[in-house]
Amino acid sequence: MNILIVDDLISVVEGIVKGVDWEALGINGIYKAYNTYEARVLINNLSIDLLLTDIEMPGESGLDLVEWIRGEQMDMECIFMSSHANFEYAQRAVAVNSYKYVLLPCPYEEIAEVVGGALKSLRQRREQEKLFQYGKILTDERWLNQMVFYNCLEREKSKKALRHLTEVTELNLESDGYLCLLDVMKKEERLLHCEEQLLDFMFYNVLSELVETGGQKLLFSQISRMRYVFLVFHKEGRICELGMFRSQMKLAEETIRDTMQIPVSIAFEYVAAPTSLPEVYEGLLRKAGEIGKYMGQSEEAAETEGADVIGQVVRYIREHINQDLKRSDLAELVHLNIDYLSRVFKKEKGVTLNDYIVFEKLNVAENLLKTTRLPISLIATKVGYSNFSYFSKLYKKVKGRSPAEERSDF
Repeated sequence: MNILIVDDLISVVEGIVKGVDWEALGINGIYKAYNTYEARVLINNLSIDLLLTDIEMPGESGLDLVEWIRGEQMDMECIFMSSHANFEYAQRAVAVNSYKYVLLPCPYEEIAEVVGGALKSLRQRREQEKLFQYGKILTDERWLNQMVFYNCLEREKSKKALRHLTEVTELNLESDGYLCLLDVMKKEERLLHCEEQLLDFMFYNVLSELVETGGQKLLFSQISRMRYVFLVFHKEGRICELGMFRSQMKLAEETIRDTMQIPVSIAFEYVAAPTSLPEVYEGLLRKAGEIGKYMGQSEEAAETEGADVIGQVVRYIREHINQDLKRSDLAELVHLNIDYLSRVFKKEKGVTLNDYIVFEKLNVAENLLKTTRLPISLIATKVGYSNFSYFSKLYKKVKGRSPAEERSDF
């Protein structure tokens, strides 16, 4: 969990940061902003869980900020701070569904207690939403289409089933893709007692999160408790190239193993058109016992190729350092879900994707400050920051000195 603290008084923000035992609350990320503009930038680029904001600030107020958050339907718990017991403020705070209204000054222990309650409320709401979505997905039409997709793999039923499938999904007769077999490699006692629908849901959730980006879509069906089949296709245009898809499936295996503690292996074959599904499926079944050979690479090579995905992202960041880099653009570049790419990136690099982008930009800025006499405002633009004030504050926060101080030593 993380928190964003917003107040135009730096002393208030720093006091709260230092005065509250965030680790005891389970907060592992603390972000700071000194006006609503900075707050919006951080919210747009980070996944914020909690917001602790002052109400009265120059320009846009904290109430306006939360109204914008609610309008964007962001899943965030919001807490207001104010040194005035203003009834109108309280009314608006209730109207935007805030968690609490804290009157300042107050002990840091009281702020910690309010934040702890907000965290509990957020976790409960998200758990309820998961249960709701689980129930919704199990009754969703796409799950009813599982059988239709499975029938497309059988020669006798394929023609009729395929016609039906193209009517109810985004698959068309020109779509190319990859047909995949997911095999559970180890039969465990706990899996025998797990509901088949729940396993369906968990596998589907991981796979769809990974592949459903950049126009890619997923059709999924269970063959048995230990085997599943799925088709990844592009609703328009061409599917991603073989090496990139192989990396995606390697990441899928690792994610299922790490999050569900279920060892799986995924074999796949290219499908030039849906009409060839039965032949490709039969070939996959014949080769299912030779997955390592069938994948056409060693485990070491697969891991190297997975690292190449991150390498591609890093190269893109460095080559486009003067642009406003967004996670969504980077995820589309490598055909991965945004949140999935962020998790894999942090695992590989040890820092979040957003932090890495900031560090790379500011490292380039530091080099320019030390080796050129370019105006600082122009340097800010060269590393993708159009707001000079925000660039200066961010630079000082990360580097410990302002851009002007950095340059004065050289």
